[in-house]
Amino acid sequence: MLIDNFIFIARNYKSKYSNIFNIDHENKTVASNCGGLFKYLLNKDGITLPERACEIYDFFKQSQHLKILDIRKVQRGDIILWKKKVIPLSGDSGHLSIIDDVIQIKTESALVRVYDSVKNIHQNDSRENSGLGHGEIELLLNGVVPCGFRWLGDNKKTKFTDILIVRI
Repeated sequence: MLIDNFIFIARNYKSKYSNIFNIDHENKTVASNCGGLFKYLLNKDGITLPERACEIYDFFKQSQHLKILDIRKVQRGDIILWKKKVIPLSGDSGHLSIIDDVIQIKTESALVRVYDSVKNIHQNDSRENSGLGHGEIELLLNGVVPCGFRWLGDNKKTKFTDILIVRI
């Protein structure tokens, strides 16, 4: 299962955030941005993902994978993606994480524990620095439909944008 493989690497490999993916099984190190490890693991299952987060978002939006529109139906292992409304020529174009748990659902938001690779850590994060790990983000809701996010932790940015949750 994708989440189990992701967690195994996050817990057993030394990691750092990098836009150039590299995994060294002998030395147990990995360098990855948010999409690199996903691409590596899903490629083993025959799913070839494009390069950037915005492209991965578009790939899954057009795919036959189940889209989860109701936060109450999210399951452990679902992938959450968003892309920026204005895509830069280079650099961050969005983000993807794998859901570990929906901790709490309120009227206008849901607190979610995710595994990912980040430059800026989340609230209640397993990481002290950038790289692979888990932490908490807040999904903003329109009813039960995610419509944005709040990056918790030191960098408390709030963004209203299209959110895509898929089940593989």
